[in-house]
Amino acid sequence: PKPYILGDEYIRNASFASNAGVSLLRTNKGLQIIDIATNNIIFKESQNKDSYGTDYLSPNGRLFYIANQQGIEIKSSENGALLTTLSPNSGAYFSWINSRFGFYCPQSSNSPVVVDFATGEEIKLRGIDRGVIKAFPIQGALNNQFIVIGGRHAYKYEFTINSNNVTLDLIEEAALKDGNSFAFNASSLTQDGKYLFSAGRDLSIIKVDDFSTQTIGFTPYRIQTVVGTNNPDEIIIKTYNPEGSASVTQQRPEQLFLYSIPNSTISPITGEESLNYRFVHIAPLSSLGLIRDSK
Repeated sequence: PKPYILGDEYIRNASFASNAGVSLLRTNKGLQIIDIATNNIIFKESQNKDSYGTDYLSPNGRLFYIANQQGIEIKSSENGALLTTLSPNSGAYFSWINSRFGFYCPQSSNSPVVVDFATGEEIKLRGIDRGVIKAFPIQGALNNQFIVIGGRHAYKYEFTINSNNVTLDLIEEAALKDGNSFAFNASSLTQDGKYLFSAGRDLSIIKVDDFSTQTIGFTPYRIQTVVGTNNPDEIIIKTYNPEGSASVTQQRPEQLFLYSIPNSTISPITGEESLNYRFVHIAPLSSLGLIRDSK
């Protein structure tokens, strides 16, 4: 693949298919789906003024979704054809669990569901009585499990497929400490799927295998973004100091840190040039990407 991807305008956000070499760019002009091996545009469409800007590719890169006032629109990555609309007239959150299953909360119900795109069936998630916003698949040996987050709580579910009959069981639950809560765009899994991290007032980390939690404070800094790296034990944290720059030599209130999860150590990332970039994890390449302007 080329060492860069070019958008047609300023890149507002970027996402990548976890199991395919495909990227989705949301720019000031619209949406582009790009083959990252060739930089060729697979599909593009102009900006939808009603879109909420949350659009992500399915793991195999063949589908993507757009959340807007019409609902959650599932479209073909090849030509943009609308395949189905979930929860009409709602900008509800949606997550891919894998290329067959998705997760969302219908407007007509407080109960979140898993939608089976192979059968069209929607399966209610039992055991959740709080608002939830996002789901994460657990990869590897536990690929029949996924995590759902919302508010201060995380839930681990396991699904069993017998022919076309799918059952879902709640197997674990955890709560964040000290009043922290999950955020849709600031929560993710590390590359190896061992940890779930989320940026709120503090940094919250859940160990996926035993669902133990830990909280790391960053006072006086406020966490802006957190992103995983190609080292599954490390994450990059961008913070902001509301009191101003951290030192005489540092002219900006932002600061980058590298945090080691197993060692519980934190190191500042020096160089003000790095603050001009936004970081994104590129799953199909197991690498860290930098976004600046349209590149």
